[in-house]
Amino acid sequence: MRCNNILEAVGHTPLVRLNRINKGLKPQIYVKAEFTNPGGSVKDRIGISMIDEAEKKGLLKPGGTIIEGTSGNTGMGLALVAAVRGYKCVFTTTDKQSKEKVDLLKALGAEVIVCPTAVEPDDPRSYYSVAKKLAREIPNSYYPNQYDNPCNPEAHYLKILDDIIQVNDEECFVVARRLAKMEGLFTGGSGGGCISGTLRLAKELGPKDFVVALLPDTGTRYLSKVYNDLWMHERGYVDAATAITAAEVVNAKHASGKVRELVIARPHQTVFHALKTMQEQDISQIPVFEENIPIGTIYEDQILNLALQGKDLRKLVVREMMSKPLPQVPRTAPVERITQILSHENPAVFVEMGDSRFEILTKYDLMSTVASLMEQKR
Repeated sequence: MRCNNILEAVGHTPLVRLNRINKGLKPQIYVKAEFTNPGGSVKDRIGISMIDEAEKKGLLKPGGTIIEGTSGNTGMGLALVAAVRGYKCVFTTTDKQSKEKVDLLKALGAEVIVCPTAVEPDDPRSYYSVAKKLAREIPNSYYPNQYDNPCNPEAHYLKILDDIIQVNDEECFVVARRLAKMEGLFTGGSGGGCISGTLRLAKELGPKDFVVALLPDTGTRYLSKVYNDLWMHERGYVDAATAITAAEVVNAKHASGKVRELVIARPHQTVFHALKTMQEQDISQIPVFEENIPIGTIYEDQILNLALQGKDLRKLVVREMMSKPLPQVPRTAPVERITQILSHENPAVFVEMGDSRFEILTKYDLMSTVASLMEQKR
């Protein structure tokens, strides 16, 4: 394929068949490798469509400046258009974006202004507000406003068919890493999420079905995060060779007969009552529940300190003295995440089993169940 400029290469992305990561599943599964666009993502498409429309309407004139708030990928698409057509670019982004993304935008000649993440969208410091302010102040500038621009979804509607199933961050990142190792497809976390959902859907399909999943962007944007082992470990995201979920540990605990009824305190009860319960049950902490929701924890050490200070435990209520609630994980969480939580000075963790039911796991529970579960899965 010969192109008069790099923009003509946008959209000519291949369909690639999956062969290993989908082992045991019946349908044919292909991916639309949008990360092979010149700017590394599906957002190259909207960069062209939004600027084409602006030029057509006279909103952007020769030598003008493109201003946009971006998390990286849309900025890359717009920067490509600017480089080919002679525009200047000023992008605002958030301080949570990877260094790779910012450096890539700068490499294409863009000016990048980094704004704080932890502010509301209408805060004057937000990357939305800063972009709007710059568009008002800089002559002959155009603000595409990707989030409200009808050319954004239109570009995908006209050229791409995709489906989305909601998955959590952990699945996105772990499956993205697995996809790189098993298929040689180097995509970002959103691509991992799409494949995770696709594999889930494929379990219900047959050999005559044909599935296409979208890989929106390249993994090179996430080398310091998703593809960084330390970053993943710090968040408890681990791609285990043998997957064991929190629910499986809970079920193994029940099967062993080592489960007793969850002991809780109520926020209106006295601290003395909580202490008495701890002594009777031979435990060192009690979760505090309001109706069916854990809202705090009260510890033996806390109560001891109060007594040493001469406080009347019969007059103090639990709500006034409780600490934050124990960490919670979904039933699908890998056991590695629980291990990571318990290694950071948390004595226990709650597993959300559904229907407002919580189970509690400790290090002892893991030690007494995980080894046997590993043997069963080998």
